[in-house]
Amino acid sequence: MTIHELQRRWKQIDLRKAAASIISDNKQQIADFNREQLMDGLNKEGKKLKKYRSNSYAQRKNRMNPFPGLGNPDLYLTGRFHEAMNVKINSKVSFDIFSTDKKTPYLIKNYGKDIFGLTDESRVIASEEIINPGLILHIKKIVNL
Repeated sequence: MTIHELQRRWKQIDLRKAAASIISDNKQQIADFNREQLMDGLNKEGKKLKKYRSNSYAQRKNRMNPFPGLGNPDLYLTGRFHEAMNVKINSKVSFDIFSTDKKTPYLIKNYGKDIFGLTDESRVIASEEIINPGLILHIKKIVNL
């Protein structure tokens, strides 16, 4: 392969488009990061969700999942809300996480829209485990390395 051919191939690389494709191909893994945060009682800012009002319900939920801490919600009871989470690609550089579960408007009203999205830590892990390796494979494929 000549240097000119390598330059031509290198110019074909669209990292933003490739990243969007990688995210799209790994939607459930990306949504899993959001689910894990919620199971720890955290929103996308890394802050604890608003505490339960009922102490008896808080006790019951703590026995089911002690990770968020007593009184801290995980938004998981039947699992439907978590299972209905998905990712929508908005552009080549952004995406939204959402849930199609019927409780979603209620949960957003009570806990805020920040229940969806990744914390800084989750974004770093998603980049290291999913996006960066995918981009490396994409580049190698195009430049034929």
